[in-house]
Amino acid sequence: MNQLIQALTEAYNTEFDIVEECIADKPEPAYPKGFMDKVLSHKRVARRSYVHVSHFAIRKTILIAIIISTVLVTAITSIAITRPQIFYEIQQKSTEWIYHFRYENPSQVDEKFTFMVPDTPKGYKIVSKDSYESGQTIEYMDDAGHDIVYSQTHSKNLETRIDAEYDKKSKIKINGFDAIVVKKDDAWMIMWNDGISVFELTGIAKYSTLVSMANSVH
Repeated sequence: MNQLIQALTEAYNTEFDIVEECIADKPEPAYPKGFMDKVLSHKRVARRSYVHVSHFAIRKTILIAIIISTVLVTAITSIAITRPQIFYEIQQKSTEWIYHFRYENPSQVDEKFTFMVPDTPKGYKIVSKDSYESGQTIEYMDDAGHDIVYSQTHSKNLETRIDAEYDKKSKIKINGFDAIVVKKDDAWMIMWNDGISVFELTGIAKYSTLVSMANSVH
């Protein structure tokens, strides 16, 4: 920065030296008295209109400008950053639908995979829980022996197969994310993703129970 200031100062001085050399041999210009009176009048008006600004105020103004610029740059940068997303392709066959998940993180946002567990519904208890590096599976069961299976898996290279004979398929929102709901006989399955993990809840249970469990995952 100091070198830049020094270079600009030298260029400034050089330009003024050239101007002084050009006018050195020129006669002093003479102006009519009326013109000089107008010049003096403008000088007096300028003095009355002059408002003193302290160095502190100048520094404060510059600081505010820098802060505004920083905020704008930060906002633009934030817009440019894209959260990780999961895209899936459905391959429909006669007996099953195959969901191929594709994980994309173009801005390399640091989104860590964390284990999330839904609330245990009333009347159920956890009977098994398995966890591994890229996911977990939890099984719940009620007194009648009906079970609900919850799974969370990182979406990288994930493939899910759904029985094509499910008689109902619809879409809902779970915590603001798109979810797929399928039903066959008395069994329900809800599948959704948050951009990193793919979640599944499957079981012979009330639909409202599964939706409540799904919304408790966050």
